[in-house]
Amino acid sequence: MEKKLYKAIILFLLIFILPGIVFCQTTDNSEVDIQIKHGIEINKSIPGYRIIVTNWGRNEVLSLDLVDSEGNQINLVSSKQNVKADKNGNISIDIPYTYKEIKPGMCILFVSGKPGVHLIEIEYPRLDPPTEEKPYWDVWFSKSEPTGE
Repeated sequence: MEKKLYKAIILFLLIFILPGIVFCQTTDNSEVDIQIKHGIEINKSIPGYRIIVTNWGRNEVLSLDLVDSEGNQINLVSSKQNVKADKNGNISIDIPYTYKEIKPGMCILFVSGKPGVHLIEIEYPRLDPPTEEKPYWDVWFSKSEPTGE
């Protein structure tokens, strides 16, 4: 019963509250900006995306969690991994689309740490891996044709 309630709350957030959120503010009124850049090539063969966080805070640790389209929570970066922003409060992290079992569709990315908890909506594409006939990844977003990465 609790799991169904949790999924219903996540679905409500995905549909009604989150579509307009692109950046969040910390309690000290400085803007934490989170951007997602799709189409990054990781390790010269795997397609992925880059998470760019600015104004996070000098050398502040962050953690990243994602709730996928089916309500599954996936930890991308744990605070125990000690991933820190640089001296200007900026951080960039590349994540392959193939990371764990993330279901395609609209997801919520949580960036959390001392500056607060911030979230952004992100679309995870459907992937078709390379084959002998097709030596590249096909990346399908909800409103696109395969990219032929």
